[in-house]
Amino acid sequence: MHAVLVVESDSARRLLLRNAFSERDILTYEVNDPFEGMSALGRADFSAVVFAVGVRQLALRGFCQLAKKRHPHILLLALQHPEDAPFDPTGFGVEIELFPPGTTNAAIAERVAAQDMPLNYLNEAPTARIHIPGLVDQEEAAFAASAEPIVPLAPDEPTAPYTVAPGPSTLPTAEPAASSSSSDEAARVPAAVRFDAPVPHTPMPGPQVLEPKTLPAYRLPSSSSSGSSDGPGTGPRPEDVDTAVDVDILWAAGSAPLEPLFEGDLADGGPALIMSIASQELTGRLVVSDGPGAGELVVFGGDPVWVHYDDGPAGMLRDLKRLGHAPVHFAYDPAEHPDLFAALIAAGHATGQELHAFMRNAIRDRIHALIKQSDGAYAFFEDATYLDTLPLVRVNAFGLLLNERRAQTPPTELLRRHQDMEWTYVHPTAGLGPASLRLRPFVRGNDLATLITGQKRVKTTLGDLGFDPLMGTLLILTLVDGGLVTLHDDPRESFDTVELSEATQVSPGTGRFTVPSSEIEDADSEEEQRARDEIFNLYMRLKPLTDPAAVLGVSAQADNAVLEAAYRERMRSLDPAQVPEGSARQLMVARIDELRDKITRAFELLKKS
Repeated sequence: MHAVLVVESDSARRLLLRNAFSERDILTYEVNDPFEGMSALGRADFSAVVFAVGVRQLALRGFCQLAKKRHPHILLLALQHPEDAPFDPTGFGVEIELFPPGTTNAAIAERVAAQDMPLNYLNEAPTARIHIPGLVDQEEAAFAASAEPIVPLAPDEPTAPYTVAPGPSTLPTAEPAASSSSSDEAARVPAAVRFDAPVPHTPMPGPQVLEPKTLPAYRLPSSSSSGSSDGPGTGPRPEDVDTAVDVDILWAAGSAPLEPLFEGDLADGGPALIMSIASQELTGRLVVSDGPGAGELVVFGGDPVWVHYDDGPAGMLRDLKRLGHAPVHFAYDPAEHPDLFAALIAAGHATGQELHAFMRNAIRDRIHALIKQSDGAYAFFEDATYLDTLPLVRVNAFGLLLNERRAQTPPTELLRRHQDMEWTYVHPTAGLGPASLRLRPFVRGNDLATLITGQKRVKTTLGDLGFDPLMGTLLILTLVDGGLVTLHDDPRESFDTVELSEATQVSPGTGRFTVPSSEIEDADSEEEQRARDEIFNLYMRLKPLTDPAAVLGVSAQADNAVLEAAYRERMRSLDPAQVPEGSARQLMVARIDELRDKITRAFELLKKS
């Protein structure tokens, strides 16, 4: 059975498309805009995407690229309505079939029904796997090097079921607008998009196939390149990088070319882009070309964990000096200390905990800039090469969206907005379920995915949450900003549709670590403060290292006896049982687990068989 993702902001047009597809036993999942669609792509087996070219054209490019990456055999069908501006997707980098104005919905449904999809096509391996260089065990390295695709099952073999719900062969059809002149909603639908409307003029030609345009690929400099570095604060700045956006990028050491998973223009979609990345639990790098958010935001499992300055370590050192974490006269020498943070700790100018707080604030500032930015190109790259060498400072972006909305909307405006929307219905989008765990700290531990079903008004929803009109309206507006809910005059329709899985396509490598939130309170005791300082200092010193001998603190020629002694000493200093109770204990144990994993793999690499 085919399943189609429909991207259309007009509810009447969605209804007519849905009926045309249901008559051919094709299920649909419908969203309002491309950012909502991004959150659905990795959670069901879609055979086609049908999108109206008038919905957020600036976001369509990234959406279409992500659709092809998630579903290599998917059909991308663009619908142009009479009132739409000219549409030119030749720069999208993927093949799109463009249906001109006047094409019937029945013809679009027939095109999807005629598509021959291979069995289990989603099980095919991507064209390139992410390879984590440096400290990886032999089994992982061999797997990454082979990257053998999974062969689809033969037609006569049993196949895994698709993640779509069976539905009736037909659904009640909509009344044509011509016979429903009293319906304002139907009257707004141009005849060109009605499935039963005749095609105007002469018979329309078939869809125009637009060939993909080759996009440039980012290339990671090899670890032997000049200017390469061992630490997050001094990443290489290759001069021969072909970039799709005009920005210097600091990449971790590696050699494989990276093409963007998706790219586009920020326009007014900063909050929706950030929450779309979060709901897909992506791991990689969001690169922005210009504006206040220019540079690179590193993401782990959907959450921001690091920022690279657009002018590299010099920019980071400038801010460190401005905030008093480094003396004005401090001169950084990469030859002596490959990592800037390690150099400051070694010189006694800053503690690991202070630098951790500095990076947390830098991430917050970058997200705030992206939220407010209304122009500039972005590109997202799936990449896990940094997991072994980058300290992970996890920040919950939704809290920052909430603070930004609070700053923009005074209490009087919140009360006015509450009066306007208290009787409207709150509809969930595809991203709400995967993002609901991140939202729990802001909704008193409630699960919004179960509370918001599309059948309750704003007033009732806020009552279920126990929120007053001010805080509740602030929350709803932030959810709308992030593309997690939409507001409608009517409850969500009940119809058979594609069932989205709760699981998302998590990027490779993210399962190795569990990183709790980096929001921690002050220490309750001297013992806890002393433990924090020791663990943070060790974490900031060891995590950026790429040389396994340096991780263990031995020479490369050390024999097994020396290696084992060094290994035992390192592990003894990182005993989770010795971490005292306190607000930061969960984070400290997670830091210890990361280092113990790194130290163990360094020992396994170095010991002689």
